[in-house]
Amino acid sequence: MKINKITKINYTDNVYNLRIRSEDGLNHNYFANGLNVSNCHKVKAQSIKSILEKCTNSVYRFGLSGTIPKPETLDRLTLMSYTGPLITEVSASYLQSEGYVTKCRVQVIEMDYATEDVKQAFANISRTPSRKELFQMEQDFIIKSNERLNFIANVIGRSTKNSLVLFHRIEHGQKLYKLLREKFKKQIYYVDGGINADVRDMYKDKMEKRDDVILIASFGTFSTGISIKNIHNIFFTESFKSEIIVRQSIGRGLRLHKDKDLLTIIDFVDNFSYDGWDNYLYKHGKERQRIYKDQKFSYAVKQVKF
Repeated sequence: MKINKITKINYTDNVYNLRIRSEDGLNHNYFANGLNVSNCHKVKAQSIKSILEKCTNSVYRFGLSGTIPKPETLDRLTLMSYTGPLITEVSASYLQSEGYVTKCRVQVIEMDYATEDVKQAFANISRTPSRKELFQMEQDFIIKSNERLNFIANVIGRSTKNSLVLFHRIEHGQKLYKLLREKFKKQIYYVDGGINADVRDMYKDKMEKRDDVILIASFGTFSTGISIKNIHNIFFTESFKSEIIVRQSIGRGLRLHKDKDLLTIIDFVDNFSYDGWDNYLYKHGKERQRIYKDQKFSYAVKQVKF
């Protein structure tokens, strides 16, 4: 579906912009003229559900989103129960083939850098009551690895044109920002939830006007709701398996730009597999590959040992 025309209308009633708690404090959920829910993947939030339940006299309910939850999930059922059945769905591959969004390719880099002793220790913990803490242990391990940090920084630093580098934990993002500033003479900026909105807008403006910018940003601030056309590369430096986060993050780079023919996604995966056992972060990577396959994105897997 393509919007051919936008017409301004005279509307004197109330329009409500409902903000949902998030890292950046922003979202795009609007209520007006009966009921209209935009970006309806957020509809699972209790605040929105409460409002919809009370709108018994609404004539129309519309839900629009680029990332409808997967079938046979609670989020999907919740969405349908409050906004009605799915009427139509347009795939990213269709939009790409029709020229509405940029084509993309995904390069998965499986990093094998932990010693055999570390891998064995993780595998052993998975068979003990402490396995509930294993995911956190893996996350702590990766951000303390200087080898991993250097490898990722070198890959990012060698990229051409503008890059969006996404991270989850502030400690990791700040380390990566500092190292990239030390190693490469590029326009490198950093954003997390504590950065003023005016500063973020300034960085976005620089990215639109230049072709040598590396923007290191938290998933919470730049994975959704940000429109920058001049993004050529996106790097996933920490693990996520949420389909909504993955697809929304990729969407940041799909916007058309006169100098962009292809969006490149670099997905870093931590492989600590040992003797038939697969670690959490590695399994997250496999789940993201399933998403790429479902969305018909071209992807390849490269294994790197260091």
